Amino acid sequence: MGHKVHPNAFRLGVFRPWEANWFANPKDYTKMLHEDLEMRRTILARLRNAGIAKIETERSSNAQLTVTIHTAKPGIVIGKGGSSVDQLREDLEKRFGNRVRISIQEIKQPELDAQLAEAGCAALRWLAASGIARAASRCTPCARTSTSAAPPPRPPSAPSV
Repeated sequence: MGHKVHPNAFRLGVFRPWEANWFANPKDYTKMLHEDLEMRRTILARLRNAGIAKIETERSSNAQLTVTIHTAKPGIVIGKGGSSVDQLREDLEKRFGNRVRISIQEIKQPELDAQLAEAGCAALRWLAASGIARAASRCTPCARTSTSAAPPPRPPSAPSV
């Protein structure tokens, strides 16, 4: 029996950087890890329609948390006049007690990002399954894996003699 290795762990530090850059004492590690996970859940829940591919966090020694949001739709994250990103920053500061700095990185080619492509296919599948639209035929991976389509007809068998 072979040893299975998680793909992210296998590539970490070689092809892919860490998504969280910070150091903590052993007694503070659990608290900071749970803060980091809760912060990611909060951002993803609040900005679920913004096309977020990745969230990177970095903690400095002076209790400042830097959050980098990689998104396909930066206008939704920023909001009108920067109001949405300011409100998000204030909520995160109030919730975790640290100074929070948010930077937004636009993904230039969102069709090449696996997370965003999967989210788009899932949305199209949901629309097709709920009967709202016949959108699943526009998504090539969805059309290949769709179980609702009828199987192709079998070729006629040769007559037996």
